[in-house]
Amino acid sequence: VEEEEDKNSPYGKMNSAKRAGKGQGTCFVISPNGYLITNYHCVENAKEVTVKGIDGDFTTKYGATVIASDPSNDLALLKIGNKNVKFETPVFGLRSSGVNQAEKVYALGFPAATAMGAEVKITEGIISSKSGVQGDVSKFQISAAVNHGNSGGPLIDEQGNLIGVIFAKSTIAESAGYAIKAAYLETFLKNVDGFEYPAFVNTIKDKSLTEKVAGWKSEIFIVESN
Repeated sequence: VEEEEDKNSPYGKMNSAKRAGKGQGTCFVISPNGYLITNYHCVENAKEVTVKGIDGDFTTKYGATVIASDPSNDLALLKIGNKNVKFETPVFGLRSSGVNQAEKVYALGFPAATAMGAEVKITEGIISSKSGVQGDVSKFQISAAVNHGNSGGPLIDEQGNLIGVIFAKSTIAESAGYAIKAAYLETFLKNVDGFEYPAFVNTIKDKSLTEKVAGWKSEIFIVESN
């Protein structure tokens, strides 16, 4: 019998954490006005959403509100409630087309932060396929290792551009993860009433990989839901 990926319940969607009543994922800055992106499944049905790691501080939790969501593409736009929290303009460009199979990519996030520590982890891989489960054209399949807690983190290319949002790990294959393509994130953001779509400019493309990661690390945080 051929094994079939469960499209609605991939490993990376933190179902075990949700059953326990608490979820932990990754979010990242999308606009300097306090807006963040994560997966919808990280905040689905949450009574409380908090973010920590802003300015490198993992002891202070900031309340966040789900401003808009796109369950079909597993995306959610958050806004920090504290008006004193301002972010720098994102350092990355948003690359919504022209990503090719076999391109090198990097996944950033906080996998299993309680056990593995509150430092951004980065894994390297390639675009394994330009489609996801059962040929889903809204997703990339990637070989970069992702685990619980990576959900909602950025997938970037060698220039430091955002090309996708990590959302799942395969339930049947080793070294196979999935990311929502940036084109679908772009469409989602442009359709959120009252949200001013940012002018994404990549200011790190000419820097070393180490410097690119350092730039990204300051824009990636832990999101928790209860």
